[in-house]
Amino acid sequence: MRRPAREIPVSQFGHAGILVLVMNCADWLSNTKFSLPIPRCCFRIGFWIRIIQNAFGDKIMRHSRILRLFGAVGALLLGLALVQTASAQAELEEIIVTAQKREQSLQDVPVAVTAFTSEELADRTISNLFSIAESTPNLQIGTSGTGSQNAIVFIRGIGQTSNRVNLDQGVGTYVDGIYRTNVWGGLFDLLDVERIEVLRGPQGTLYGKNALGGAINVISKRPSTAETGGEVSVTLGSYSRVDGRASVNIPLIQDQLAIQLSAVSRNADGYIETPNDKDFGSQSNTGFRIAALWNLSDTATWLLSADQMSTDSNGSPIYHAWVNPNARLPAQYNALVDGGHIPGPRYEASSIATDPFSSNATDPLARNKTDQESVTSRLEFEFGATTIVSLTSFKTYETSDGFDADGSVLEVSNNRRWLDGEAFSQEFQLNGVYMQDRLNLTTGVYYLRDELDFGAAAGNSNSAIPFVGIVPRIRDYNTGNSIQQDLDSYAFYASGTYSLTERARVTLGLRYMNEEKSQASSSTRGRSTRPATVSASAKGDWSNTSPRVSLEYDLNDATMLYVTAAQAFKSGGIGDTVLRDSQGNNFLLPFNEETLWSYEVGMKADWADGRVRANLAAFFMDYEDLHVRTTLFDPNSGSQVRTFFNAGSAEASGFEAELSALASDRFVIQASVGFLDTQYNEDVVDEFRGDVLLVVGEALPFAPELSYSLSAIYSAPLANGHELRLRADYSWRDELLWDATGAVDERDGEDSYGLLNVSATYEFDRWSITAFGRNVTDEVYAMNGFVNSRVVGANWRQRGRPAEWGLRATAQF
Repeated sequence: MRRPAREIPVSQFGHAGILVLVMNCADWLSNTKFSLPIPRCCFRIGFWIRIIQNAFGDKIMRHSRILRLFGAVGALLLGLALVQTASAQAELEEIIVTAQKREQSLQDVPVAVTAFTSEELADRTISNLFSIAESTPNLQIGTSGTGSQNAIVFIRGIGQTSNRVNLDQGVGTYVDGIYRTNVWGGLFDLLDVERIEVLRGPQGTLYGKNALGGAINVISKRPSTAETGGEVSVTLGSYSRVDGRASVNIPLIQDQLAIQLSAVSRNADGYIETPNDKDFGSQSNTGFRIAALWNLSDTATWLLSADQMSTDSNGSPIYHAWVNPNARLPAQYNALVDGGHIPGPRYEASSIATDPFSSNATDPLARNKTDQESVTSRLEFEFGATTIVSLTSFKTYETSDGFDADGSVLEVSNNRRWLDGEAFSQEFQLNGVYMQDRLNLTTGVYYLRDELDFGAAAGNSNSAIPFVGIVPRIRDYNTGNSIQQDLDSYAFYASGTYSLTERARVTLGLRYMNEEKSQASSSTRGRSTRPATVSASAKGDWSNTSPRVSLEYDLNDATMLYVTAAQAFKSGGIGDTVLRDSQGNNFLLPFNEETLWSYEVGMKADWADGRVRANLAAFFMDYEDLHVRTTLFDPNSGSQVRTFFNAGSAEASGFEAELSALASDRFVIQASVGFLDTQYNEDVVDEFRGDVLLVVGEALPFAPELSYSLSAIYSAPLANGHELRLRADYSWRDELLWDATGAVDERDGEDSYGLLNVSATYEFDRWSITAFGRNVTDEVYAMNGFVNSRVVGANWRQRGRPAEWGLRATAQF
């Protein structure tokens, strides 16, 4: 049951909250000569406060100081920009996005979207997807499992904590319209990117399965047939960092055919020290992309691209926070030491390093490697008001990682994982404007084929020592499992926006999806109670129809309100643990899909003659049939087995605000805030172990109550005609859990922390030199973690990067 909101007097909230300051400012503005052409009812303070108070109760008050600061920043942005309006002509840049699979201004899209242009990515010194979460409301990105390049992505508390290859994610990632089928290698280097769009809220209609929380679109730069040009940059920095990037555009036939070549190399030493000098967290990444644009005619174009990305590191930046020597595996290992069967020392708390930037791990195979290659074809044909697009892609991927689970010089437990696969997708889109420009229609069909082969092993080299009969159960941990899965996914979708009047529009969308999976799995264990290797296969079929309806209303030429209701779905799957029925037959246990309904209201506004931009959204989501990993007892084999099943429901509500303003022609201020209230609606208990898997009223993983960011950019023209640009970005995130079990074990989470990045760029002619620092306050934080208290008896964490400084030189030609 949802906990009731505490009644807060409006006057108390007004003294503490963000809305009073912002709305007071707006109320004052509506009585000045710079008055905004918005109905005054939109600025009635008591009305808005009561809405927020009833929705979120006393959780708002826990962050009153931060919200007061954010409100003050909002008031300052409005005031400074309006003072400048009378004499200044500059305005904020218009950003064009393709969030609805057609080009639109960011301010015209009835979706909560944060967009990063290529210039802003460079200005923020962002080199991969991980750092965009710092300035995107309610977006959390972490690393997954033991792979430093594997991504965990959550939007508005919706995602997936597990990186199991047979389990779909809750947020879709797309590169040039192509869906990335798994999280392995998801934190790839950005290569010649034009724009990144983060769509918050379910996007099932246009983007399909696994977009419950939202979607991330990465759009690459297209070749230009107009002129030759390019860019080269070199970066030197902390931990022996050496980066190189280059891109060149070459028209082969003027206005008809052009190619673009891009390459990236990134190398840096690790920052988690180990005894064997193979420091964890190192980077050795390379990438290459070639794209060709051919204007076949005035109405037809063909864009063909191929890319290759490789990563190699000494291992994820993992350190061990604590160990439990009485857990099953350490206890068995210590019994061997005490019995004189293997040399000491014992595995205890003193076996691990106490410094969060060091580890005693010595596994020589603790290494992460990823190789990805893809080819993409985009054919566009225009027929009057209609454009037909054919989007085809083929991708192969190969990745592996190793992990010293015990974190000591002893070989108690070492893990290995590897994944090979290939994916093919084909999509046909139709986009058009009809009915005298009153109807914008997007429709299409989609097919995806994904084949993967996964393997994992865990154990220790001491298993070769003849100890059976002395401590026989230690052999239980020398295990392995494999998964071979084939996926076929089909979909049809349609979305149309119809103009009811000059100011009002309605959007209706629908997507039908059908998905088929076939899977074969095997498990290897050293138990005497079951065969050494068991295997089984299974098939599953899931289908879903996801609707979306949205209403938009333009209060004036610069302000739009919208309300949206949408459903999204995440495919079901097949468990990877082999079970046995009463007749002795092996089988795999399937689980059903997750579904989510979302309801959202929002506003997008450009005020003060385009010098102030405010995008606001409030939402509620109802989340059903969550995928939960639990322990079952298999009475036919006498074994404990870990598998997935559907259990419980949850809900999430919150709001987001993004503000930016030209405080002067030289000074830009940006701010964003996300508030999130998530909770499970019921308890879910592991019946065999007795563990509480989901706790009613507790927050979902990767769902901090509050996150915010502030940025200040100052550009100073110099007397010699050159320019100096100074930038500071601060982001703060509330405490969060990494897994549902974190509600039971507080070690499975991270405290609140803030990150400060700064840069100074000197631009002259076609050159720029940037000095920068990231995490300059040297904040100690973790990106993800895992608690294994029963078997390995350890809590390991992936440490975030410490303070880093660097210098980048860029030349354009």
